[in-house]
Amino acid sequence: MNNFKKYLIIIILFSFSCNKDDNLLSVVWVNEYNLFAPDSTILENTLNEKYIKYSLSEEDTVSNDKWDIAFKGTKIIINGGFKTNIDEPERTGIAGVYIIKGKSFSTIKQVDDENLFKQDQENSLAIENENGKGWWYLKDLLSKILLPIENNVLIIKTHNGRYAKMKIESYYKDSPEEPNLRSKLGYYSFVYWYQPNKGVKSLE
Repeated sequence: MNNFKKYLIIIILFSFSCNKDDNLLSVVWVNEYNLFAPDSTILENTLNEKYIKYSLSEEDTVSNDKWDIAFKGTKIIINGGFKTNIDEPERTGIAGVYIIKGKSFSTIKQVDDENLFKQDQENSLAIENENGKGWWYLKDLLSKILLPIENNVLIIKTHNGRYAKMKIESYYKDSPEEPNLRSKLGYYSFVYWYQPNKGVKSLE
């Protein structure tokens, strides 16, 4: 192969690579604050008994089937798998989740392994709703103050196969540094990075 043809191929490949990257959308950073998702069994005198469905791409709650995660009390469900209770919305997507433990949010750069994703099942939630096993733990058994487990990061596959990482920051209104029995619970504050490009597992 002569030098002219070799350089021409290099230029074409470089141009294709640049154009391909130019078509990618940037990772989206979202800070959600005070998302109210009460559980009627926890909060008395509330009429809200439904799961609050949330779309990571829309950056907001939704009422349609294009939701990724949903909240009710301390329960977080995903749009993939099967219902565990009759009060849950139908699963219509392919969402999944796994938890990375002991790593700070900023150090997680990509989805590690597709096989790690779990979906909700008839007898179990992918994100366990028990003390110290999912996203929360009890500060002490007497006060029953709920705190997010430090350095537990949710890695989420969305209902249509995109990826995100999420950190729950507070379960109390206005995210008090030291919540107490007077703090209003059922208010989620969380941060997430959403990868909008199909098939791309980078989270930065």
